[in-house]
Amino acid sequence: MAKDYIKYTQEGYPYNGMYPPDFNKLVNPNKGYEGYESYNRGVLLYDFAVQNYDLQFSYCDRYFYFKVCKDYVALSDDTFTKELVKFENAMDAILNFEIEGNKLIDIIDKLKNVEPV
Repeated sequence: MAKDYIKYTQEGYPYNGMYPPDFNKLVNPNKGYEGYESYNRGVLLYDFAVQNYDLQFSYCDRYFYFKVCKDYVALSDDTFTKELVKFENAMDAILNFEIEGNKLIDIIDKLKNVEPV
């Protein structure tokens, strides 16, 4: 899966074409998180997947760290120096990374301490 999920509005604004935001909420930033219904979704589906920010979050009292590199995304240690698992891109990680048998996309709203880094 290449980064073909990144689409652009007529004005040139990048967005996640696989999980698009509610464009009506983009007009007023007080109505949403980059057009998503939750902060977690805004961070993972926009900041991480589209804007290429590194990511950290916790789930079930464990912390997870993802580092965005030029040609891939890696699950890494807390210093972002040791790569543990590689993914083709951020959406690949969101759709395929599992914690205790749950895909990240399915538990996105249950994550805690979600932050773009």
